[in-house]
Amino acid sequence: MEIDRIFVDFPGFYSEGDLVMNGISMIAGAGTRYFFRPWLAASLHARYHVGMEYDLELNGQTLNLDEEQDLSQWDAGVGITWYFGKRF
Repeated sequence: MEIDRIFVDFPGFYSEGDLVMNGISMIAGAGTRYFFRPWLAASLHARYHVGMEYDLELNGQTLNLDEEQDLSQWDAGVGITWYFGKRF
């Protein structure tokens, strides 16, 4: 994952720039769509993203931190989908 601009402010250290995270992650989730019409649907989804042992680089320099840099995230969403094109 690459973040174009980030601000890092630790005691005694301040920097800003590009952050790159390299590592392995897994995503698990489920979702569903309910079709009101063939071209219109409501959607609902949930995902869990977990990453372990990321290597961090800030402006091309490797960051060596005392703590492990794990990532976990929950994501849930509700939406409407409109399919363009030929209607049935």
